Amino acid sequence: MLFLGWDLGNSGPDAGHFSVLLKVVAVRSSLDDDGISDEAFDFALYSLALNIGLGFAPCRKRTDERYSEMLSGYPGSEDLREELARAGVTVRGGCPPGANTPHHGPAMTPASGH
Repeated sequence: MLFLGWDLGNSGPDAGHFSVLLKVVAVRSSLDDDGISDEAFDFALYSLALNIGLGFAPCRKRTDERYSEMLSGYPGSEDLREELARAGVTVRGGCPPGANTPHHGPAMTPASGH
């Protein structure tokens, strides 16, 4: 089971936040905009939910390669990334030091992996 909701407090560039342990995806509420195509919204949601499907790892470095493969396999992924970037939205990249660790802070991890 996966809980999806709006992230009303996200003012950063991330598509949203996720918690692998709690199986929660919070999508950036600004993505609910007529200027963003349904396809780009779906891609942003997929980029978040994909992390849940890959499961828990102390650091996403263990799943980065598989994540990248699956994200690039999404139909039209490069164009959708560009559309989201024009709207100021990013999807998760690499795993920075300390991400997804007990010392990282909030239970919800931004989609950028930060």
